Amino acid sequence: MTSWARAVVGALALAGATVPDRVEAHGAAPAALGVIGDDLADPVIRLGFGLATPWSAEGQDRYRYLCPAAFGVEDHVPAAARLSDGRIVIAAADALWVGDASGCRFEAVGAPEFADETPVAVVVVPGPPISIVVAKRSNAGSTLWLYGLEDDATDGSVVFGERELLPEVRVDDLAPSPGGGFLALAARPRPMVVRRGGRGNDSWAISGLDEGFHALTFRFVDERDARHLVIGGPTDDGQAAAESFDGGLTAEVVLRGRERLHGPVPFGRGLLAVLDGVLVHQTAGVVGFRPAPGVAPTCLSARGDAPLACLDRDLVRLRWVADGAEPAVEPFFALDVLRGVDPECPVDGELSATCTSAWIHFGGEAGLVTFDAGASDPVAEGETRGDASVGAVLAAPGPGSGDAAGCGAVRPSSASIGMLPITFTALTLGYHLAAGRRRPRRRRSPHAHFVHAPRSDLARRARV
Repeated sequence: MTSWARAVVGALALAGATVPDRVEAHGAAPAALGVIGDDLADPVIRLGFGLATPWSAEGQDRYRYLCPAAFGVEDHVPAAARLSDGRIVIAAADALWVGDASGCRFEAVGAPEFADETPVAVVVVPGPPISIVVAKRSNAGSTLWLYGLEDDATDGSVVFGERELLPEVRVDDLAPSPGGGFLALAARPRPMVVRRGGRGNDSWAISGLDEGFHALTFRFVDERDARHLVIGGPTDDGQAAAESFDGGLTAEVVLRGRERLHGPVPFGRGLLAVLDGVLVHQTAGVVGFRPAPGVAPTCLSARGDAPLACLDRDLVRLRWVADGAEPAVEPFFALDVLRGVDPECPVDGELSATCTSAWIHFGGEAGLVTFDAGASDPVAEGETRGDASVGAVLAAPGPGSGDAAGCGAVRPSSASIGMLPITFTALTLGYHLAAGRRRPRRRRSPHAHFVHAPRSDLARRARV
């Protein structure tokens, strides 16, 4: 057992038998928000408080928590994408991190002056050649950072290639272009599209958008027709979405919302959107959107012919049945399968404590954190848990969780609620007893195998 683990267990002992079976904090529960990349068979899930990476035990799917603090990010979930071989790409402030789908091994790909700007988006361009693009913003405008794969191999090491400054343009989003290359979208100083690679390098203002957009994101880019796309964002008068049939040369606002607008995305023979909490549908050939019967999701994203939607705190897929009919709802990801920080990875004491602390906070709000030292997560035959006591304390399903497939929400008694401050204070005390020192000014990753990868010959020869 590590020194930090011993200290945590000892600190928990200070709380004695009054430690609740399950922590459930006040406030809205954290939720799943979408999928990183295109892999829906073995997905990496974007949460409101980090990422969930696949992990299996005894043949049952589970997910582990990957915290933003692992990459030096404190106040938001960093932009992320996935390569075709499953690797995760994360654009943090100090570097582009590339790691395997398990979230256990990441490498920081260095680039000159990368840490001087704030990343806003990252996208994987399927190629050929395969590339990764990061958009970062500063007071001077935006910078596009381009990375490639060594030997253009699908599983090749990621290396820095070049960067391009876009003066005064404030890029908001990136997307692969169906015609090859990628598209960058900006609302300021005026709505515009920047295209690189594929059909050429050029940029143009979007005619027809004088709505005072503060930011713009791609809601949908048609993989079969590069001319068809949907964009949207906040304006002076609320939310708005616009549709283009000529690749963004012109666009027309098709939907407005007061506070929230998700989509529109393709659905059946028309478009589907969430407008101020109401699901609305537009049928092809019919002007305007009408309320759609059935569920009322809180988010929506295009995923082939069945968009992903946020329902309560889980993700579901909506399937078209018939025009005007209630969409069929298929479960996709339930937050209850999230099992906290991997007990074997990360193992770095200080930063592991940071991720564990984040999990206790957010997982506690979701009712997923337990403090039952007698329980444990299922471990596949032949695997080792690592520090079993800490794993049991921090990530085990508790009483009322039903079968091993998920954690049920068991509300604590009033006495348990009263003990929450003592419990969290004990955990904090345990961490400081073990660390005994201040955190370094620049954080290292908590992952056991995080390293800064050397720049390749390609990177050294690159134009910057």
